[in-house]
Amino acid sequence: MDVFERIKKIIEEGRKFDHRRLFVVYGSNKAAIAAKIISLLPHPLKLLYVSHSLEIEKEGKNNFQTFKNVYGRDFDSLIFPETETVLGTTYDAVVLDLTHQLVPNDIGILVEVVRGGGILVFMTPKPEEWSRVRTFFQKKLVVHPYKLSDLKPRFIQRFVRKLEEHRGICFVDADKLEIRYNPVDEEVFEDERIELPKDKLFSENLYSLCKTNDQIKVLKHFERFYEKPKTKNILILTANRGRGKSAALGLGIAGFCQKLRNKKRVRVIVTAPQFLNAKTVFEFLQLGFSSLGINHRKIEFEGKISSIEGRNFTVEFWNVNKLFGKKCDLLVVDEAAGIPVPILFKLLNFSDRIVFSSTIHGYEGAGRGFSVRFMKKLRENKEWVVEKVEMKTPIRYGKNDPIERWLYDSLLLDAEPVALTKSEEEQAMKHRVKYVLPDLDRWFSEEEKKLRQFIGIYVLAHYRNRPNDVEIIGEAPHHKIRTLELKNGKIICSLQIAEEGGFEEKFIKKLLKGYEPQGHIIPDRIVKHYRIPIFGKFRGLRIVRIAVHPSLFGKGLGSLMLRRLEKEFKTKVDWIGASFGASFELLKFWIKNGYVPLHLSPDRNPVSGEYSCIVVKPLKDEMKEVMDAVEFEFKLRILNSLQDTYFDLEPEISRLLFLKPVKKEIELSLTNSQRERLKMYLKGPIDYEACDDAIREVVKYYFLKKLVKLTELQEKILITRVLKGKNWEETAKELAIGPKFCVVEVREIMRKICKKVLK
Repeated sequence: MDVFERIKKIIEEGRKFDHRRLFVVYGSNKAAIAAKIISLLPHPLKLLYVSHSLEIEKEGKNNFQTFKNVYGRDFDSLIFPETETVLGTTYDAVVLDLTHQLVPNDIGILVEVVRGGGILVFMTPKPEEWSRVRTFFQKKLVVHPYKLSDLKPRFIQRFVRKLEEHRGICFVDADKLEIRYNPVDEEVFEDERIELPKDKLFSENLYSLCKTNDQIKVLKHFERFYEKPKTKNILILTANRGRGKSAALGLGIAGFCQKLRNKKRVRVIVTAPQFLNAKTVFEFLQLGFSSLGINHRKIEFEGKISSIEGRNFTVEFWNVNKLFGKKCDLLVVDEAAGIPVPILFKLLNFSDRIVFSSTIHGYEGAGRGFSVRFMKKLRENKEWVVEKVEMKTPIRYGKNDPIERWLYDSLLLDAEPVALTKSEEEQAMKHRVKYVLPDLDRWFSEEEKKLRQFIGIYVLAHYRNRPNDVEIIGEAPHHKIRTLELKNGKIICSLQIAEEGGFEEKFIKKLLKGYEPQGHIIPDRIVKHYRIPIFGKFRGLRIVRIAVHPSLFGKGLGSLMLRRLEKEFKTKVDWIGASFGASFELLKFWIKNGYVPLHLSPDRNPVSGEYSCIVVKPLKDEMKEVMDAVEFEFKLRILNSLQDTYFDLEPEISRLLFLKPVKKEIELSLTNSQRERLKMYLKGPIDYEACDDAIREVVKYYFLKKLVKLTELQEKILITRVLKGKNWEETAKELAIGPKFCVVEVREIMRKICKKVLK
């Protein structure tokens, strides 16, 4: 049989079951053969071609031109950095030129935009040579002072092996015109019979747009939002990718608006880590309105939908970090796993009707962390109505699609932590564990279950995981991992570290002039922001991620891991640090373990809404002096920026930054006029406003030297009223106290401080 006839038969085999097929094409003639494979599909078709270079780099440009000439029809094209723009779209076929680039994040997105019955074509190096090719992504993993030769291609080797192991994948030698195919033992599934509910509030026109009974179930839950709830009414919606979750949200919002707008003006807010996550929601919202015959208009800002409005209703999109203070009739949080848990809890205040939607596995990933940590807290509140719907039936392709199986296995999208027995949990709580230095060569080849356990803990503990993380762990020469394990080898704590610092003089001078290195986050920020070049000479470790098994949160295992790590590296590095989104809980954890805050980013992270914080713990005496100098400059900067750059920094987080005094000897500097006015304020004849300048100087001095003991509330009052300059009413409201109490308390606090500091 002719090779193309065999390929056509493989494609038809997939189409029969609404499954996809993947073709790995290699050899000097791969672009032409890839075009011929695509031509075997029924036309017209929607095709996407993706490469690292379409016009500049020679081989990428040549491959693109050859494909274009042989294929001879129109198609969409983009480069890998633009991959996220296709989230939420669907194609009949996708061609990826992986000759010199393979980014796991991009694979995670692009494979999933292909519908059932469609195909993927990977243009690659020869399988036996692939691990010797260095991709552009791999080159970015090599940081100073390492060289490309130090990189071990563990991820690529595993990636190729998974392509060879899984079914539904065909290797095509473009020069010899030979194929190797791993056939699929297809299971025959009956098409799901859609059952419309007999008793329904929403129009049948809306229900008829549903492709699965899971989507119908979601619409029925939206109907329950119609009556004003007596308590908080929360729907948790979870699904793997390709299950029509975002479509169901859009249709549900349309039905909600149609019914409720007859009673009152309706305001719905949709939020997500970024608009791309919610794009499909708005597409199906408009489709829903059209099916209901509801006139609506789309309002865009910077090319993205900001709201959809009609008679007596508005549906708005807001980035999660710009949402605070807004009230609505219904709040829909899409891809909630991409939002830190503390912010999710704050979102509970914005409405009595809330939908939290999250991808369980897939590119957005990490939904299980959201499910385990966030939902556990929700269920503890017995007054609220909390319901959960999990959507299981795929829409984009048929059940048991072999390419989905390959993708999840290859990128560890479905990794989960190992199950623990009660006895094993008790062992762990008693800290009967061992500290292990894993062998990554074995993990990426013969001990894959350990890799899955390690990544699985991150999936449940962290709000944002990406497929790239797996390649970074396996291949970046400056990254290392450590585990805490039970005696039977089960992993209960995962730790990832990166080597940083140890710069020579010439490199430090480049940093001071603005050079941006790969990696080295902590020394780069400290050297640049505080102009203390010697910090760059010291060698350190940045803790990239640390996570504990979800059954063992709060049992001291994270702190135990840090102590073991410090013991291992006590004589090898000068410091250990971390960079993270500064939530109250995380910052408190690091400070409790002896790590000192040294830097706060000037802007909030656009996704998490948090400021990034750097903490460092010195391991050697010579490091302590340098750190003292950095700490003083950092605290001085924060104190002087709370009225401006950090005006919206939460008072409880601000307070944590000043828990211990600086070592540097400093004097309180006040003019004679300031001293006299301050004395009069303390005695009572003049008000706060007449000497706020002097009070501010004294309060800054207090937070630097901590010469008296104040309560947590007293420090928060000083931060909010004095250092941020909020008025009495704003201060009282933020701290939930009375304005008059606030006025009296500031005077009392100042009397206590001045008794110690004024001579």
